[in-house]
Amino acid sequence: MEKKLAATEVRVRFGEILKRVSQGEKIIVERAGTPLAVILSIEEFRRLQTQDKEGSRKEQLHKIEALRKNLKGPVPDAVELIDHSRKERENALLSGLR
Repeated sequence: MEKKLAATEVRVRFGEILKRVSQGEKIIVERAGTPLAVILSIEEFRRLQTQDKEGSRKEQLHKIEALRKNLKGPVPDAVELIDHSRKERENALLSGLR
């Protein structure tokens, strides 16, 4: 359950609000009718943090999978790529001397 309260009311009734939050209530703090913050229990906060981390991991895995599909084949060995680049550079330098 959530309840909207003005910031001044939250300040005046802070102890009571902490008790309500510890019992599972969520408090939306407003100033001039505009929501500014939410007060929630530490358990709810930790649950949201865990969800956020799991969502972020899933996002990263989806990005990695998309990159793998775009590669269209195995990832080349870094040592082979460097050797190939060096040979190309060496050939270009040698052909410039001729």
